[in-house]
Amino acid sequence: MKYPIQTFLAAAALIAASAAHADSGTFGSYVSVSGSYYQGTGFGAASPALNGANLGSFAAGSSLLLDGAELFTYKNNGSDVTGAELDYSIDGGAFVSLSLPFGADNGSNPGGTQATGGGDQLWGGSLASPANLLAGLGAGSHSVTVYFKAYTSDGDKYDSNGGNNYTANFSVTAVPEPSSYALLLAGLGSVALITRRRKQA
Repeated sequence: MKYPIQTFLAAAALIAASAAHADSGTFGSYVSVSGSYYQGTGFGAASPALNGANLGSFAAGSSLLLDGAELFTYKNNGSDVTGAELDYSIDGGAFVSLSLPFGADNGSNPGGTQATGGGDQLWGGSLASPANLLAGLGAGSHSVTVYFKAYTSDGDKYDSNGGNNYTANFSVTAVPEPSSYALLLAGLGSVALITRRRKQA
């Protein structure tokens, strides 16, 4: 009678050991802003770091497009990754979630380095509907904050700069109103008229 109990305990230990080795997670994240890639967590050929990046200065009414995102995930020993998303926020506001579709097994990062693990997967790519990060923003300094999430059989896995998220900065400059141009032209016309009259006198 001891053997069936010992067999049961041995089987239970093997199942527990297999479950302990099941794992999934993320190992690379990238965003494309107006066609330029920045990395959250990178591997292989590097892109500029997203965290702390200065994306530039833009005139009000122009575009700064979040037009692509990639998340690299891994899975092994029975774990599964079932989906991924990018979440972004402007100036500390509410986060907007963008679903990242499955791209490929063992995909390549923006620098061309190939993921080679048996359970490595690429999620995302070019976004079907790019988000204009400047929409509705006034002149001044602004920021965009992002993190990534992978849905796995082991629970949600995050690529979020250790919980601090990735933040890049940019600025918006005001565009003069048409009335400002009219006032400027009137002033220049007055100066020209005064100068002409002085030359005639």
